[in-house]
Parts: sequence; C-alpha cells; structure tokens
Amino acid sequence: MKDYEVFKKWLGDVMDVIYGPSHNWPFKALVEDYKKTKEMMKKPKRKRARNKDGRYKGDDKSTPDVNEAWENE
Repeated sequence: MKDYEVFKKWLGDVMDVIYGPSHNWPFKALVEDYKKTKEMMKKPKRKRARNKDGRYKGDDKSTPDVNEAWENE
C-alpha cells in the first residue's frame, strides 16, 4: 500500500469519527497535494561522473559552486 493510500485511509477513519460515516470529504485534493509535496521533497539520484576512458572525474577546485565529480541521473 502506498503512503498516500495509507494517509487517505487514516484521514477517512478520523473524519468518520468526527463527522460520522456519511461525510463527504474531498480526498482527491488532499491526496494530490500530498503527492506533490512528496515529489518535491525527493532528492535527485546522483552517480559519479566519468571521463572518456571510464575513470572517475575529480572535482575542479577552481569552480567552488559546481561539483564536476558527480552528475544527476
């Protein structure tokens, strides 16, 4: 079961307790917001950069704001 499905079920159970089992709660909007937030929090996968020979590249110390030794997949 995915995280947002667990959240949806949990929230539905809470709303059942508060408003009764016949409530009409907008789950779709909440689930979409949860998915967007989770997607924004993901870190990009990175792998070591390689040169033409297949060896690992080193970081160029003259560019402190860029790390050439790593690249995003």
